[in-house]
Parts: sequence; C-alpha cells; structure tokens
Amino acid sequence: MSLDAGDAVELGELLVFVIGWLNHDGDCLSGSFRRFVGNGGYDIDGLRADLSRFVVLVGGRDTDLGFGGGR
Repeated sequence: MSLDAGDAVELGELLVFVIGWLNHDGDCLSGSFRRFVGNGGYDIDGLRADLSRFVVLVGGRDTDLGFGGGR
C-alpha cells in the first residue's frame, strides 16, 4: 500500500502530536490506558515506542519527536 506524500506528512505530524501529549501527561494517562488495554504488559512506554517507530516509517525523523519535553 502506498501513501500520498502529503498524507504521510499529516499522519507523521499527528503521531508526533500524540507522542508529545503522552510525554507531557503520560503519568496521568497511564491508569486510564492500563484499564483500557488490560494488564497484558502493554503500557504507555510501549505505545510511545510504537508511535515513534511509525513516525519514522511514514518518513519522519526521530528528531521530529523532540517537542513536548518530558521523557
């Protein structure tokens, strides 16, 4: 499957936005996330890592992940 370059940029920006939110409020969100996914070992850090990998896959750079501070 191919993705239009403009769509890939938008998807990457959305992923970076969500990562920034997790970096900023991950401690507050972790309880809710745990209740949502259950106790299967997948946590906020795992989600953050997956989202970061997807940013790179859609053509972003790992340096794009630096805003939002936190972690």
